[in-house]
Amino acid sequence: MIRRRWAQRTLVVTLVGTSLCLLLSTVASHRAVESSSCNPAVFSPAVASGLDEDHPGLAITASVYDTRTGCWFELNPELRLTTASAIKLQMLGANLDRVEELGRPLSATELDHAQRMLHFSHNRPPATSLYERVGVSGMRAYSDAVGATGTVHTSVYGVTLAPARDLTLVALSMLHDASPGPLNRNSRQVARDLLDGVHPTQMWGLSAGANDEWVARGKNGFFPCTRCAPFSGRYTWRVASTGMLSRADGEGLAITVLTDGAPTQRIGVEAVESIVAHVARELIDDWEPGAGPFDDAACVEAAGGESGTTIARRLGLSASAWPDIRWVSGNEGPMRGQLLCTRDPLAETSACICPSRQPTSAHLKLSAR
Repeated sequence: MIRRRWAQRTLVVTLVGTSLCLLLSTVASHRAVESSSCNPAVFSPAVASGLDEDHPGLAITASVYDTRTGCWFELNPELRLTTASAIKLQMLGANLDRVEELGRPLSATELDHAQRMLHFSHNRPPATSLYERVGVSGMRAYSDAVGATGTVHTSVYGVTLAPARDLTLVALSMLHDASPGPLNRNSRQVARDLLDGVHPTQMWGLSAGANDEWVARGKNGFFPCTRCAPFSGRYTWRVASTGMLSRADGEGLAITVLTDGAPTQRIGVEAVESIVAHVARELIDDWEPGAGPFDDAACVEAAGGESGTTIARRLGLSASAWPDIRWVSGNEGPMRGQLLCTRDPLAETSACICPSRQPTSAHLKLSAR
């Protein structure tokens, strides 16, 4: 069993990172900021090359925008990866834009689908239904409206190909009132309210940077693929997180981390969370990690061919608990390498696997949470 109270978060990257610094104005344009005013340590080449040793072969790209300073920080900005369910944040944005144009709020059915899509990451029918309402053309229109021009939308939303920066622009357009985008303030508040309801077992990722003063809102992506570049032909997990860390005044950090190449979901989650914690430490004064809603979750890592009832028993629960476990784990699986979690009282077991209990990197000091 994997207990979530990870003692160390290790930042893992494979390609050299770069830091860029731009100012996002309240109109749909960007202008350069003096680079010396931006923290060069966030994704410095030294950090990236040193941490490459921790997870060779894992592809990672990340993009961070600090609304307080106008600074962009980017890791491997030339890399585009498939988004898995992280694209569902934009699916919500495109649907909110659609109903705005129709002069109405989300219908009861649309709201129910949005809740299931975001709170539990369910695919069929909630996400597929919302995707069909806007289609590829609606997703492209939203991307164009926010300047996310590097994204390739397809009829299969989970294999949307995008640079991290595009998803960060989408997050800003939905979660930061002063950023450009097609949504009005009411729709942006609807988006924030919906993201506040994400189930605790899916609150990993951006929550690694949250504490009593900084709130995490975002959407994770997690799904294996055997035909996704750059690992086509191999069974790898795409694990991602996109959204915002915000203060009470609404300002903060828009963050996207996309990964591929991990043999299990857990390895991808550790990578994403260590990057988020590193960013928070570098960019937030006196930042200390806080207890997150996922910290009390206990998870098991599914083996190939393992049944759901076996998963339930490994979690110390009765076999009849499997439908509930599946419901809060994306309503998919079990899939090889998948994290399947519960927050119910659990039996202690010698099968516990505790990732990152010991430091695995000598290159960054990453605080426990």
